[in-house]
Amino acid sequence: MGEEYGEQSPFLYFTSHGDKDLVEAVRRGRREEFSDFGWNNEIPDPQDETTFANSRLQRHLRDTDPHRALRIFYQELIRFRRANHLGVDAELEITESENPRILTVFRNALRRSLLMIFNFGTSAVELPSAVPTGHWITELDSADSRWLGPGDRFPRAIGASDTIQLPGQSFVVLSREGGN
Repeated sequence: MGEEYGEQSPFLYFTSHGDKDLVEAVRRGRREEFSDFGWNNEIPDPQDETTFANSRLQRHLRDTDPHRALRIFYQELIRFRRANHLGVDAELEITESENPRILTVFRNALRRSLLMIFNFGTSAVELPSAVPTGHWITELDSADSRWLGPGDRFPRAIGASDTIQLPGQSFVVLSREGGN
């Protein structure tokens, strides 16, 4: 549906039924469903050609920024997930903070540990001593200029005594060889 490149067309429910009774039943069902959500506006008619036309993907967007950068970022995330076997059970430690709005996920493994730090706030944060002991390597930085972020280069390597500066609405993934 185009989410991998930030498609701008809505994905609307559309049909092309030939049975007039079925068409009316679908229209009625959609109106009832939307009214249950308190929707006051007119809903797109599922049988109307315009509803279908408005839902068409604009595939040409895939090759122009910011859509291109988002598509390549998704590809990198999928590659990283596969390379690090992130679908496999592992020991996780998850911590959260409301102020600042930070989530950390520590994935401990015998050969390679990962630390993911997410800043859900809109402002940059400084996090002193945010990483456990050891030598950590930056694997992914969502604020990198490759992904059209602010481009403040996150350090390539970081230690337990270093202060991490993380831009608003961004995340970083760090790795450390060996567990614990």
